[in-house]
Amino acid sequence: MRTSQRYLLIVLAWCIVISALIGICVLAFGQKSWFGAQGILTTCVLGIATLCCLACEQARVPNRLNILSLIGIILIGFSTIGLLIGIWSQIPVFRYWSITASLACFAVATSHVCLLSIARLPIKFRWLPAIAYTLVYGLAAMLACLAWLMLDDALYTVMGLLAILNAAVSLMILLLHRLNMLKVKTVDTVDCNAGTSLADIDREIELLEKRLDGLRVLRVSVLGVAQRTPD
Repeated sequence: MRTSQRYLLIVLAWCIVISALIGICVLAFGQKSWFGAQGILTTCVLGIATLCCLACEQARVPNRLNILSLIGIILIGFSTIGLLIGIWSQIPVFRYWSITASLACFAVATSHVCLLSIARLPIKFRWLPAIAYTLVYGLAAMLACLAWLMLDDALYTVMGLLAILNAAVSLMILLLHRLNMLKVKTVDTVDCNAGTSLADIDREIELLEKRLDGLRVLRVSVLGVAQRTPD
């Protein structure tokens, strides 16, 4: 596990604890004020933003540009800041909330795409992620349009169809990924005569590099503890 992922998990845990404590205090003491709602909304926004950042971080590959992950993190940052400012300042400007909601839609969509990009599918199903990406960003675009204007009933129907197809294709990719992982062997046992492609080998190398990075971080931390411990 990367250091950034560890910190994000800690932030997520604290958001859950703080949100639960605020909710308990509001219900127990009966002070159902806007301040309590602001506290709950703030921790919910931070928790969702942390989950989205974890998804983007999970898709990051060492020694690569990782443009998609970087774009996702930037969108998450701007949308989170916009939501927090709006929650605490109670900005009544329609355009401000439309822009913030649009950024949030595409931030969540990019996080979703980052998670789908991790999947390792069989060669004959490699076309499926492209359809999933189109559905994800299509749904995000329609939700962003909904933040700016009212849509016709027919467009709401299209949005519902996109949401159903999006969920179905995403679950199919997850299922195919799990089935493929059961068949995947380590690099030492790869049979080059069995139709293994260079893409499969590159993915195995990426997984091993991630594992090596984690072991290097663990080694440095163990050495630091050993050096601080007196004989």
